[in-house]
Amino acid sequence: MTGAEFLIAAGIMSAATSAVGAVAAKQQADFQGDVARRNAEFQQLVANQNARLAISIGERNAQAALERSALQETMLRRDRLRRIASARAAYGSAGVTLEGTPLEVLANMAGVAEHEALLVRHAGAVEAREASLEAQLAARREHLFAAGAGYAGETAARAAEARGTGALIGGFGQAGATLLGTFDEAGFRGGWFEDDKP
Repeated sequence: MTGAEFLIAAGIMSAATSAVGAVAAKQQADFQGDVARRNAEFQQLVANQNARLAISIGERNAQAALERSALQETMLRRDRLRRIASARAAYGSAGVTLEGTPLEVLANMAGVAEHEALLVRHAGAVEAREASLEAQLAARREHLFAAGAGYAGETAARAAEARGTGALIGGFGQAGATLLGTFDEAGFRGGWFEDDKP
């Protein structure tokens, strides 16, 4: 093997190494892009599940608040009816007729009892609405996180793929430059080696 042939063989090997390295870099970058996309998909899946869970918990909390206030309202009404009945019995045992002031007192007691019962019902409705709104807010946060994760994952994937493409182009460019430099150094000009010119 002549010196020029040896130089050309070494140059081809160097160019091939550059090309193989470029292909490997591109494959690695594509793999990183796939990983970024899969991570984003997983984060989106988790965020969407969290959103559904938040809505479910919020609905249960709202229902529990309504049931709790209904029970409190029922217990309050029973207690107030007992008090009114006790007052009526006290008036009766004292020989007071249920007219005039005693009747107004009982009517007022009934009105206050109804007002208290309605306040308990309203408080339960407000608590239920707050639970529902908190759940909707939590779900929206999770949906926004999911969208952000998807965007971040796609951006990372595209950046990795662009780096891979850049590495591929750079590697093949380096391989070409190596071959051109090798042929120039070996004296290759226009299809002939300088030593072989006629």
